Amino acid sequence: MPKIKYGLRNVYAAKLTETVDGTTGAVTYTYGTPRAWPGAVSMALDAQGSSEPFYADDEIYYVTTSNAGYSGAFECAYMPDWVRTELLGQTRNGDKVVIETSDDLPVPFALLYEMQTSDGPARFVEYDCILTRPSRGSATRTNSTTPRTDQTTITVMPRADRAINAYVLKSEAPAIFEAWYSSVYETPTTAEADPPLAGG
Repeated sequence: MPKIKYGLRNVYAAKLTETVDGTTGAVTYTYGTPRAWPGAVSMALDAQGSSEPFYADDEIYYVTTSNAGYSGAFECAYMPDWVRTELLGQTRNGDKVVIETSDDLPVPFALLYEMQTSDGPARFVEYDCILTRPSRGSATRTNSTTPRTDQTTITVMPRADRAINAYVLKSEAPAIFEAWYSSVYETPTTAEADPPLAGG
């Protein structure tokens, strides 16, 4: 487990399509090819959920917890047109004008990105995300030009199969790390076996 992490780069997004079987009710998740989202500045995702202590014998006897995913701010240099059309539901007409209307609906997607850690580079995927429209604004230019950024809110929700996110360290699985952006990684159903106890 890395001790620290820092930096943000190689942000990608992949459109998510959910299909429900009319007979069994089973949900199938299909992702498009991840597409680069350049200009990442910062991201801060806060855990969503709650913990409720149960008291007995004059002390905390048990704590119930719920995991509702994450939500937080994402800042980029400029939101690409393809993000606005594919993920925010806006349209681009034949005159190459991007149009926003009150009928636009955001589209779920997977967010992929890379951070540096004390154990080397790590790549992450948040499986089921929704994006909000970025704030709008600018300012007159002065003798020093400070770029204005686009800021939006990303909400990461648990899928119906409870998957929320995954990550991999380059030092531990270099092949998976290098192929991270070719398609959205799906978690195997079997977990790695626990290491044997010392002396066992």
